[in-house]
Amino acid sequence: MNLEQRLKTPNLDDFERELLETVQEFGWQVTLIPEDEEGSAFAFSIGFFATLQHPEIILFGLQLETMHSLINHIGDKIKAGSRFNHGQVSTDILEGYEVMFVNVPKVQYPEYLGAAKWFYESDDFPVLQMIYPDRLHRFPWDENAHPKFLEQQPILGILE
Repeated sequence: MNLEQRLKTPNLDDFERELLETVQEFGWQVTLIPEDEEGSAFAFSIGFFATLQHPEIILFGLQLETMHSLINHIGDKIKAGSRFNHGQVSTDILEGYEVMFVNVPKVQYPEYLGAAKWFYESDDFPVLQMIYPDRLHRFPWDENAHPKFLEQQPILGILE
């Protein structure tokens, strides 16, 4: 069922209707989840795979507005022809810093990507986690990175 057909589905709640309308209009939506007692704030795209044939993007631990901007920036890059893959390091996202992309296993989808699962009506879509370094250019797994940094930015996939 395409987006237009799904928008005609009865009993959509406000979030579902807004999600479908936003993806239809812009190509994706950024879903923002604030920090709570269970963990760090995070954000993820919904629609990259449907409209741009690119894995969705998730990231953790920054201000909601910052994550929103970063995902939109990545979406603009994808729309312009860029592609990001598992294990890829990019200097095109954060000025002066490298970021890395890591596949997110489907076992993580229920906890973090419920709205995307609803949108795709399954878990049949790929997701990449964008992992960023600290101000000293250390990734969370680096020996000298502060343990709080890894807590703030949990790594959902397996680094290879």
